[in-house]
Amino acid sequence: MPRPGGGTCSHRGKRTAQTKALSPRRCEMLATVSFPFPCTSPPPRLNLPSLLPPSPSPSHSPPRFYLPSLPPLSSPSQLNLPSLPPCSAAIWPSVKLNFLLPAHSKSMSPSHFLTVNLILAAPHPLAPGLLLPPPPPKIQISQHVPPPSPQPSPHRRNRRGNLIIYFLFQVNLMKGEEIILYQEKKGALGVKNNYVYQKNIRSFVPLECKEDDHNRSERYIVGWLRDVFLPKGYPDSVSPDYLHYQMWDTIQAYCSSIAGALSLRATFEGLGVGEGAATSLAATLTWLLKDGSGMIASIAFAYWRGSQLDCNSKQWRLFADVANDTGHLLRLLGPLLPVPFLAVMCVSAVMMALVGVAGGATRAALTLHQARRDNMADVSAKDGSQETLVNLAALVTSLTLLPLITSNFLLTWVTFILCVVMHLLANYQAVRSVKMESLNRPRLLYTLDKWMTSASVPGIDETNCSEPLLTGAAFIQDFFPHGFRVRLGCSFTEALNHCWSSEKSVKDIYLNIMETFSMENYIVCGNLTERQIFIIYKQELTTKQELEAFFVAYLCIMNFVHIKEGIQVSAEFVAEGLTESTDVENIIPHVKVYAQKLFPSFLMELSAKGWNVSRLLLAAGEWRLA
Repeated sequence: MPRPGGGTCSHRGKRTAQTKALSPRRCEMLATVSFPFPCTSPPPRLNLPSLLPPSPSPSHSPPRFYLPSLPPLSSPSQLNLPSLPPCSAAIWPSVKLNFLLPAHSKSMSPSHFLTVNLILAAPHPLAPGLLLPPPPPKIQISQHVPPPSPQPSPHRRNRRGNLIIYFLFQVNLMKGEEIILYQEKKGALGVKNNYVYQKNIRSFVPLECKEDDHNRSERYIVGWLRDVFLPKGYPDSVSPDYLHYQMWDTIQAYCSSIAGALSLRATFEGLGVGEGAATSLAATLTWLLKDGSGMIASIAFAYWRGSQLDCNSKQWRLFADVANDTGHLLRLLGPLLPVPFLAVMCVSAVMMALVGVAGGATRAALTLHQARRDNMADVSAKDGSQETLVNLAALVTSLTLLPLITSNFLLTWVTFILCVVMHLLANYQAVRSVKMESLNRPRLLYTLDKWMTSASVPGIDETNCSEPLLTGAAFIQDFFPHGFRVRLGCSFTEALNHCWSSEKSVKDIYLNIMETFSMENYIVCGNLTERQIFIIYKQELTTKQELEAFFVAYLCIMNFVHIKEGIQVSAEFVAEGLTESTDVENIIPHVKVYAQKLFPSFLMELSAKGWNVSRLLLAAGEWRLA
């Protein structure tokens, strides 16, 4: 049966919807719905066709736009619209809908219009990909206007006595309202929070994303753990190698704690705990002598190698871990050795004192490298929190493990050796993961060697991975390749004594040196035949000039071994005018001039590869020539 306005009869008990354009110059939609009369609760839902707007229409006809759905009707004369789901028509941030309700009601005239302003979903430049959900629209009677012509019948009863109501939707495109939105988050790993301005309440309200309770709880717990155990602003506030280093450091601390618990049991056994013949006075005196030995060792070691701990922090960090395991081993062996247990305890205390000095100092140097926002205190404090948590976990493991294995001698030693091996391997991986941008002697020597062999300065990662940790320049202060010893920042008097020659007086040597380096703030001299070079610094020395002096000394060595010993060196790094017949005393003046021509390009390549050339860790002496 035809419906007024072009509608179509619905089947029994079913709802239908159809659209029709009543005018070529207006965007209109005619929909038909039937529901029992009087209205029941809950009322039926009117589903309209979900259509996207077509391509731009001619100027005489505005584009069509259809809402994807319409919420339930509460009464024939009232329409409640909750928040609509995001629509894909982002080109219309604002749409005005006029609803013509020719309903059979005494309280409303059939010619009443209802005006609804809808803010549809739209992306915003501050949050790409984000669709703003619309707020609940307000419905109000705007004005009385005559219905459009031709006017559909207000209502009609079908054969089952249902009231058929026709709704005419008129969509008028309006100028989009300005959407004010900002976005913020806490830290680099924080969740992005979006806020949108609500005009009706004149305030910004959070734009919440749909998230289940499980994900929200998980995100909260992860954020809380990050705040407790990681430095503020992680990962932007620390070095890129921070997480890798801390992971290996956690493993080594866990293994070291368990090994320490095993050695502690042997310590109490050696002190006579559990034996009737042992006295508390003897145990107290043994403990005091042990502590005294450790104190003396701490002072002596800090005096002997204190200045080296900053320059070679990774090498001395490994030394501290080896000393730590040696101390635990001595404690575990103490009751079995045929020597007084007091001597074993004192030697063990000395080893642990070295651990305290070397481990604490190198950890401070590593903290300085990791802190990127002048947050050394925060990085150090969070490292302490991580270590405390690891020690707590190791404590629980020890409480469970010790009663099970201490009665078995073989199982005790197997567990101890396994913990020591894992401890050393984890420490090696930890220091290998550190990628320092500053140049110490081992890294600078490796950089110069690669530059001379491949004509390219190696990067930070390559150099740190190849830096010697156990041999060569790692622990030999004056180490240089080919058996040379180079003293940095030494006394000029000491250098003159070693430069003495039977053919020249000290005065002639002095005048020759001062003439050669009259324009520089450093002096490179020595006895190449005895493989000794001395670098003297002047008062006005800068970091760049200190690096240049090191560069000159290295080229002097390479040119000497090339012309005197036949070791192959690339021709571009051999000073002009040097031959096999050149006197040894003339090698340094020749190389110095040539090295100063090559140094700017070397320095430029260092900076280009990311090296920090403003801070050198060469462990130079404090002597300065006035």
